[in-house]
Amino acid sequence: MLTSSTKGRFFLLIGGLWLLSTIGVVCALFWPQIGRKYEVQKGEYCNENLERLFEAKQALARELNWDPSRPQPPVIQQLELKDLAPYLRRDRLDLSCPSGGHYQIRPLLDADGEVVPPICDHAKSDPDANGIDEDSEGLHIHLRSHLQNSDTGLYYRDPGLAFPGDPQTTPR
Repeated sequence: MLTSSTKGRFFLLIGGLWLLSTIGVVCALFWPQIGRKYEVQKGEYCNENLERLFEAKQALARELNWDPSRPQPPVIQQLELKDLAPYLRRDRLDLSCPSGGHYQIRPLLDADGEVVPPICDHAKSDPDANGIDEDSEGLHIHLRSHLQNSDTGLYYRDPGLAFPGDPQTTPR
């Protein structure tokens, strides 16, 4: 026969297990959203890094007194991060993609004399496996060099800008 203290312990045990299982179900429901928000934050941080690199390239072009209406001067066409170091804040010299991608600084100017935006090679990945790559979602891209489709909300490269060595993407 169960005593009243044994019954109390039994109900306490059942109540505790019920509480733990409820917490487990709630965590399981919301874990993907928490992970997605973390990925979005990393992508937005990468966007900021690409913007800083682009601004440094613009500063270098200004220092070289580049004017698109004049013939192209002999300038450094293949840049590396160390070439842009004087134009970046001291605490931002270690720019790296938080998702493990690598930045391609690329040429300073295109054939029309416009500054070429840098790219992150992580932009073509799809970590959330939803069938839409990161650049279409607006992550790991230089936002000023992309346009957003008003119907779908997805991003695509501005056809008016040059992306040497990369195929142009079209609106989805």
